[in-house]
Amino acid sequence: MSTKIILKKSDVPASQPLTSDLEFGELAINYDDGILYYKNKDGIVDIIARKSTGGGSGISISRIASNYNASSGDFLLADTSLGSFTLSLPAPTTGSFVTIFDGGSWTSNPLIINSGASTIDGDGSTINLDVGNVRVDLVYNGSTWKTHIPVDRNWVENRLAAFEDDVITYAIALG
Repeated sequence: MSTKIILKKSDVPASQPLTSDLEFGELAINYDDGILYYKNKDGIVDIIARKSTGGGSGISISRIASNYNASSGDFLLADTSLGSFTLSLPAPTTGSFVTIFDGGSWTSNPLIINSGASTIDGDGSTINLDVGNVRVDLVYNGSTWKTHIPVDRNWVENRLAAFEDDVITYAIALG
């Protein structure tokens, strides 16, 4: 006999569960937006999956190289090889998201993210993305734009090695 699993659910556009709505590890789905949420170990409601939109692979990625006003659901390849520019986030609505990929030049020409009247990670309305070869997800949680930067093992190891070099240089400078 099979077991039927029923998720908490909503069909209200841009509706996201509150932390009080979920237990740790419990799932909820907004079947209008196609977003699957869970409550993580820190007690924060986060996105675990979202429906694909657009092209043949399910996702359509647009290349941008100058000031741009993003829309919720945008997947963008931001190419700053000709110079830094500003990406303005959409009006903040709970569940809104923008995914940005480095076009290969953020380390030399940072991408500037402007959240308008809202904040990013609860601190200020502008950030400069100056770490190359990454993807950045920005999701509005109802009070601030939260950033998420998934990284792989090589990226972490390279950053740790650079950090160790900086610590050694600093220690030598201090005597």
